Amino acid sequence: MRPRSATRVVAYDGVAAFYGYSNPPATYHPRYDPTLALSERMQKFHEWVAAYHTHGDPIEANTMTLRHGPSAAGSDSFISQMCMKHGLYKRLKNAAFYLPSGRSAESNDGWDAVELRVLWCDQSVWSVVWAVPCLSEELEEAKRTRRHTRKITPVRVRGASHLAHWDHLKKTMRAFLGNEDEA
Repeated sequence: MRPRSATRVVAYDGVAAFYGYSNPPATYHPRYDPTLALSERMQKFHEWVAAYHTHGDPIEANTMTLRHGPSAAGSDSFISQMCMKHGLYKRLKNAAFYLPSGRSAESNDGWDAVELRVLWCDQSVWSVVWAVPCLSEELEEAKRTRRHTRKITPVRVRGASHLAHWDHLKKTMRAFLGNEDEA
């Protein structure tokens, strides 16, 4: 039986690596920039992730702004790198996206029927925007191969960056709660 209060789970502005997708070539990330002193990397990361970035439409590797600006070393960075290296993020994503054999989202049986909204801001850093075509391709492949997924709804928040919940609160809440595929 489905939990009474849960009809939707929102994945908010997640980066491609957290879904297990490879990065396009020539990408930049301030936490791994060898030209920056270790003490500067986290500050540059905060500036980078809070900025608004214009990408091409449609989103393809050659239309994205991949370099912005000119790792902070620590446990969070290390854990994130190890999760990517060993495929944990991909395994977690697969467990969230795909239903066990013989079950479908229409079964209305428990968590299988809970929608997953993948909310993405079209002026976030490249690693968020890059996840979108990868996700679309993966979902198309799942349809072609008849692999059952839960209901997954990508939702684009236009004109917003990774901090949309601060800069565009109403628009972001509509994207979280509404039934549209774009906010």
